[in-house]
Amino acid sequence: MPISCALRRRSAVMNHLQKNLLPLLHDECGQDIVEYALVAALVALVAIAGISRVGSAASSVFTTVGSKITATV
Repeated sequence: MPISCALRRRSAVMNHLQKNLLPLLHDECGQDIVEYALVAALVALVAIAGISRVGSAASSVFTTVGSKITATV
């Protein structure tokens, strides 16, 4: 293959990349959705951690109250 053909083919590939792929790097259309998903995941993690703490504390309170009621009766 002559060098000029290889250079033209490489140039065509580079033009294709610049025309079609580089605009995707600057496109920010889906950025808001990703940010909302990350915030929702963070809120879910905090809620799960909080509920598990409150749940275990409530369980120990009910166990204590139940044992006192059983001891009284």
